[in-house]
Amino acid sequence: MRHWKSVGSGVCGLALFGLAGWAQTLDQTISASLANDPTLARAMVDVDIANARIRGAESARRFQVTATGSSVLQSVGTNRNFALDIGETVVAQGQIEATLPLYTGGRIEAGIEQARAGRDAAMMGVSAEEQAVILAAISAHLRLRQTEEVVRIRLRNVERLAEQRQAATDRFEIGVITRTDVSLSEARFRAAEAGLALAEAERAGALADYVALTGFEPEALAPPGKPPELPESYDAALNILMVQNPTLKQLAAAERAATEAMRVAEAEKKPQISAFGSAALQEGRWDNDFRDTTATIGARASVPLYTGGRIEASIDEARATRDRARLSQRVAELQLTASLARAWSGYDAAQKGLVASSREVDASKIALEGAEVELEVGLRTTLDLLDQEQDLLEAELRLAEARVRVYESAAQIMALIGGLNDQAG
Repeated sequence: MRHWKSVGSGVCGLALFGLAGWAQTLDQTISASLANDPTLARAMVDVDIANARIRGAESARRFQVTATGSSVLQSVGTNRNFALDIGETVVAQGQIEATLPLYTGGRIEAGIEQARAGRDAAMMGVSAEEQAVILAAISAHLRLRQTEEVVRIRLRNVERLAEQRQAATDRFEIGVITRTDVSLSEARFRAAEAGLALAEAERAGALADYVALTGFEPEALAPPGKPPELPESYDAALNILMVQNPTLKQLAAAERAATEAMRVAEAEKKPQISAFGSAALQEGRWDNDFRDTTATIGARASVPLYTGGRIEASIDEARATRDRARLSQRVAELQLTASLARAWSGYDAAQKGLVASSREVDASKIALEGAEVELEVGLRTTLDLLDQEQDLLEAELRLAEARVRVYESAAQIMALIGGLNDQAG
């Protein structure tokens, strides 16, 4: 398959269209859109959060060391026989303790795997968002170019109809045609002016969409080059989709995280064993000076006997969450399969429409030239010529739309099979 990077490189070598200034390539439009998209930046922050969770989960299997200290004013008095009346003493205490988990029933390991699966899901979220941005950038680039082309087509049509209107007026003045013919020419000319105004408004809207996506207004847009090459068949594309689509990969990672969360919950029922060691120092000042030191090392084990159903409820919740994740993955598979089928059919139809529209434009141009000659010798009427002008206009507009549809449908297929983000230059 062709990479977007190679497409962008090819576009750079194309001649600038329309304007003499610098033309923005499709590859540059994509890069600007990726840099300007706040949703993509947020998705990248989600990856940072997931990496921090991994570090937190891994820290649970290492030594945990805590230190505590206090200083208190203590007053002790007694009336017991053979007991000392200590009185007031300032007591300073300090303790340091280290613990190391030895056995947690798989809770720590499952927690680490859960965090790693979460990171994978976050990374696939970035990939999915990248593809969405790239697809939107392609559409914005193509649609802005299309609206500019439509404006040029309608402007040429206005100019042609202005000439036809003047010619009709001249022929009326010498008595060749009637006032009705002049009125028909005038009506078509005014309709063409209205169509041009509408096209200019649509171009302004497309430009606003482009600026919102990329963050700047281009001086000119270069042609996008050839559409990306697709897999040889729908079945081949479907197989790639099932393996590479980032949404499916994200949901698979979410299902894996939910499975590990269930293991974490189940581990709560198992024994927990840890080793620990501590050292403490206690000193007394004021009326009674003393120093006590203690050191302890040992192992600690615990197992829950009764929690009122808390652990069982946590396990049930985790299991239901895992089942929901699996169902979400299946739903997405069905939806994406349908989307691919529609996109593939749309691409097929767009290609056929492009060929037909191109031939229609060629035929309409020849027919218009013939109608102009035949009008001069009286074999055609003014209405015939105006109708032929309209046919050419509509054919040119359909051709402009067909070009965009072919490229957009190809890009949509590439997005569905996970091909846009890896191929962005």
